[in-house]
Amino acid sequence: MRKQVAKICRVVAVVFLSVSAPFYLLIVPMMAAKGGIEEGWQGLAFGTFMLAQVFLAVFLYTWEAMSPIYGLPRTFVSRYTARRGKFKDMARPKRSGTCILVGIAYPMFIYAFAVLYVFVSHLSPNSFSTKSELSGFDAFYFSLVAATTVGFGDISPTSVWSKSIVMLQIFLSLLYAVLVFGAISSFLQFQQKSED
Repeated sequence: MRKQVAKICRVVAVVFLSVSAPFYLLIVPMMAAKGGIEEGWQGLAFGTFMLAQVFLAVFLYTWEAMSPIYGLPRTFVSRYTARRGKFKDMARPKRSGTCILVGIAYPMFIYAFAVLYVFVSHLSPNSFSTKSELSGFDAFYFSLVAATTVGFGDISPTSVWSKSIVMLQIFLSLLYAVLVFGAISSFLQFQQKSED
């Protein structure tokens, strides 16, 4: 009876987390950045907290993806699940798991900067060439354009803060491309050779 109750509780927890985590990481930060939660210093503090949560998720996904490649220590979550016996073969990284984590981390990286751009444009509407607050779509578009260093020019930073954030994103995007994508390609080649 206890095992059945425990199993039901685990299923409920997984379903709840599967629904609430995307809402918490994707929708609430954008609402907080646009000031839709609360105005004043409380809204600013909450928006900053939510932005930090998104960047922390990006960092953890990237760290987890890079740990088998660079020999970094695993995060607490993966060590905990390995101790509980959920993953028997944690020491040998799988190609698909590493690629999935990178596939999650890079769009989250672009989204995190989009939330930051909305946050900055909400605090100072003249921060971008649109001369008004950026919408979520415009911010994501601009973040993607800045991350890929395409630079169409239809939206451009105009304030010192927005220019600094764009420079940081471009630097981190290039660093991400070199460290992560380069390591993934060599990791996949190494895995392919070791399987042959």
